[in-house]
Amino acid sequence: YMLYQGMDQFIRPETIQKILYSARKMTTVADLSEKLASMENPPDSTATRMHIMFCLKHDLLEFVG
Repeated sequence: YMLYQGMDQFIRPETIQKILYSARKMTTVADLSEKLASMENPPDSTATRMHIMFCLKHDLLEFVG
């Protein structure tokens, strides 16, 4: 995935990696949020939502439902 200039202030590659690894099998947003909360340096709830939306926007995740 590509980060636009300045986005690196908001989007952390390690958080994206955790989301993508956790979403290898179908999962819920709540489960993804819990897994992100267990990270060594977890994002707050706003950053968690922003990272998930970033993944959806860039077709790294697919909304099913």
